[in-house]
Amino acid sequence: MKRNNNELFREILNVEDAAYVFDLNLFENNISNLYLAFSTYYPKINIGYSYKTNYIPNVCKSAHKKGCWAEVVSDMEVEMANEYLDDKSKIIFNGPVKSFDSIMKIIENNGIINIDNHFDIKILNDITSTHNFQKKIQVALRLNFTYENSKSRFGMDFNTLNELKIKIRKSNYLDLIGYHIHLPFRSIDSFKFRIDSLINILKLHGNYPLKYINIGGGFFGKISKDLAISLGLQNPPTFDEYGKIIGKELSNYFNHLPNSEWPDLFIEPGSSLVADSFSFITKIHSIKSINDSNIITTFAARHLLSPTNKTVMLPVELISSNCDSNLNSSVKEYNVVGYTCIESDIIGQLKANAIINEHDYIKINNVGSYTIVMGSDFILPQPAIYLFYNNKVENIRKKKTVSDILKTFNC
Repeated sequence: MKRNNNELFREILNVEDAAYVFDLNLFENNISNLYLAFSTYYPKINIGYSYKTNYIPNVCKSAHKKGCWAEVVSDMEVEMANEYLDDKSKIIFNGPVKSFDSIMKIIENNGIINIDNHFDIKILNDITSTHNFQKKIQVALRLNFTYENSKSRFGMDFNTLNELKIKIRKSNYLDLIGYHIHLPFRSIDSFKFRIDSLINILKLHGNYPLKYINIGGGFFGKISKDLAISLGLQNPPTFDEYGKIIGKELSNYFNHLPNSEWPDLFIEPGSSLVADSFSFITKIHSIKSINDSNIITTFAARHLLSPTNKTVMLPVELISSNCDSNLNSSVKEYNVVGYTCIESDIIGQLKANAIINEHDYIKINNVGSYTIVMGSDFILPQPAIYLFYNNKVENIRKKKTVSDILKTFNC
């Protein structure tokens, strides 16, 4: 018999005080929907899943099974991608800090290196100057543009770009396959700016082969109405709107060529795929009234739920075990707070006319982005993670223990 989510979550909270729950079906659907939205407007689309957003094995391996590349930004993530991927050539190496060893691994597996600075070029030159080096290395240049007076610290300006293009084209070992651009903005207007800026660079590319265009990430995913209100968003763009503004512009630019000669378009989503596929469930520790406020203290905390935004109120949901006969006549407002000793550890607010008891629990949605990877053992060890797939639940990370934490120290 199919059980509802509430029953499954209560099973988890029979053995845990709190836990993350990863909805794999939802994650896979997000990937399929993003592919569809972009391929509708541009025929050659590839997704590079952003490891930094959430690199737990089940997430990355599921993304790769759906055809996603690995988009990585550090030595650590290079190692993870080599562990998770069957086809290790499907790695895009971004980031401002790349080591000799990590670049060598990408070269050995025929991955793509997005060059951010002169030091990347220096390492590549050191590698190719070794005796009997014969490989052709796929590289792209990261572009630097200023949008709405916000200056980026990544990539190369126009003059540096031209200088590096000349050096790369003189090399017997470097193959300039295309360009990469990413900006920390999510609006449709900002993506229109990205694609227009990129096309201006393409016009100066010359008659050289062009295999690769990478428009970066930063897309909105599915956002509930309550979360949109908390974030001050009126109409967050949809996957289709992103696909249309990017795919149509590029299709119009390349329409003089047969489709077989169009470059591959890469996008690098993270939050838009994984954020809403994670929820956090927590028991209620206690309830009290103080200073004209009703407070529900939980086993959650801001640093576990929203580490990159400590001020926005998160939509919280009370899952009540009470029947209608246990309702109050009036609605009460509650602040839902974390277990830490930080005054500002206020997670969100809710209204309820039920009599709240120890059998109820709190659920917070949309917590898959940067939470687990930026998590810490602040005050309590990090909680367990459960996989929810096809109406089944499986533990994929045990709650950390004090012993786990102490073992990381040499004492």
